[in-house]
Amino acid sequence: MVMTMSEWFTICTDGTVLEGNHGEPTLKEKQEGVGGHIVAITLPSGNIMWVNDNGPERDFPFNRAATCLLWDSHPRKFGTRILGNVVMEYTAEETIDEEVRSHIMQYDETVDINDVRGLEEE
Repeated sequence: MVMTMSEWFTICTDGTVLEGNHGEPTLKEKQEGVGGHIVAITLPSGNIMWVNDNGPERDFPFNRAATCLLWDSHPRKFGTRILGNVVMEYTAEETIDEEVRSHIMQYDETVDINDVRGLEEE
């Protein structure tokens, strides 16, 4: 049996990426990240993009970085527009922070990584 490790990030519509944590995000963390009810888009790699199920009805803004990441990772989803913030969950035997950052950041040069780990401890 292979143990997998998750790491997750929130990709915001303003181009910032907030680091989440290691381990699978809780339901509450996913809902807070996307601003409501969640639905999963499973990418061919096994990574999961959590989006708000009601994004279009709530008139959420377009998420350019998440949309480009979806199109690149899942060509069958080309044309699908992601609205609102996204919780991106990377699952792999080993997750390397810098590779994950590079993967997200390649889609929007305005993306900025904000490390929020430890802010709760202050």
